[in-house]
Amino acid sequence: MDSPPYSLEQILRVACQHPFYNCDARYPPSREMVHHLVEEAYVGSKGPDIVDFPVITKVKLSQVISRLMGDDSPDNGYRHHCYATITGGGFKRGTPLLWLTDSVENRHHRAAAGKLIRIMGVIEPTDIVLNLHVSGHFYRSLDMTTDILEHAGATVLPAGSEMPSEVVVEALVGYCITCLAGPVTELIRIAMHISRLSGSLGGQLKVCKLFYTSEPLSAVQEAFLKHVFGPVTIFSGLGSAEIGFWGVGNPHLTGPPGSVNARDYVYDTRNMLVEILPSDPTGIATPDFMSEGTRGYITVTSLQRLRNPLVRYNGGDIGSVHQLPAAARHQLPPEEVEHYRFLRMYGRDPRLTFTWKSEVFDYETVFAMLQSPGWNILQSQVILDDQQAGEQLEIRLMRGYGLSREVPDQDVTSELRRTFSAGADASFSVTFVSDLSALERSNTGQKVVRFVDKRKGCSGV
Repeated sequence: MDSPPYSLEQILRVACQHPFYNCDARYPPSREMVHHLVEEAYVGSKGPDIVDFPVITKVKLSQVISRLMGDDSPDNGYRHHCYATITGGGFKRGTPLLWLTDSVENRHHRAAAGKLIRIMGVIEPTDIVLNLHVSGHFYRSLDMTTDILEHAGATVLPAGSEMPSEVVVEALVGYCITCLAGPVTELIRIAMHISRLSGSLGGQLKVCKLFYTSEPLSAVQEAFLKHVFGPVTIFSGLGSAEIGFWGVGNPHLTGPPGSVNARDYVYDTRNMLVEILPSDPTGIATPDFMSEGTRGYITVTSLQRLRNPLVRYNGGDIGSVHQLPAAARHQLPPEEVEHYRFLRMYGRDPRLTFTWKSEVFDYETVFAMLQSPGWNILQSQVILDDQQAGEQLEIRLMRGYGLSREVPDQDVTSELRRTFSAGADASFSVTFVSDLSALERSNTGQKVVRFVDKRKGCSGV
């Protein structure tokens, strides 16, 4: 069988016989059947069209995956010869979900991701990377990013997220690390530790690049990282357990995104088909595509997954697709550049609200306020809880002190009390924390959970 990327027709033929998309299919097609379906695509018989497939979500897929994972029949090929990783634990909403990808397809996918990182100018042959990504409890961010960065040409030290900050700093100096990689939470942790060393490192740090994934980077976090590490270039990667790694952010190629809440990622159209669809496309059999540059729901079809296809998957992110700027096209290999586009990512659907004291608050509006100039909030967490005295709301803040136009703690507290109409209400509190140990983190990826609802029957985000 061919190696990825596959043609769209091949993937759609397999998808028609897969329980992800065909409720009458008990198990995914066997390897022999997949081979037969691929051969059909070669002989020219008319296959399905992508608009025949409805948009799917994680909720829909999770129902099928849960059934398949709990079925140990030898006829159930879904569980065989696969790379397994986990998703869904970041919301603290019960049992996370295992995602399986064909092992061979996964290796090809990682090699393609490494090639993309290399061509985008993130990694050079002289780079030594210290990788702080998370591992364990079925979560495989560390081995995935390490493998991809090695495919890109780097030498990678897989430190992981559990390595103590002082040991990480010793390694940064002792091994002349040029690139520090990890989720934003871990990069901030190390930067906070270095900031408390009172300049004792002098010029010993050789880090000139930061590479983050998994979480968005706020403007304040970016300013703090550059305040600590100096004039580093901050690159980023886009991916998930469901989709895999598929986009690279290089500000030297795409320029400023034009919005503090947006990030740009270059992707290869040979590996991923991206449709931008109107709001709430689920349930619409053939939603209209949005024109290039128009914001909508990001819906993807992977051209690297054949055995367990991912077709028209909507992960809830909002974005738009654009042509590469002329300046970027001149920096990339001419034989490759026609295949690249960039995705402007605006984050998740913002239509989430929560209620406190019978008043409704918009989730994104609250966190936008926490990015107010001078507040210098590196990490924030809103916690709702039920106590004997009644409903409690606590806001925990980790600040990056020392940045410009710093607003005093008491002024931040006063403004938050005013916003929540709390006055002197003892059920409302603002807590300033000095490190990540005081913040609740997700079960799998160890990300800071921004909104924690401990009230009975509720969950966090």
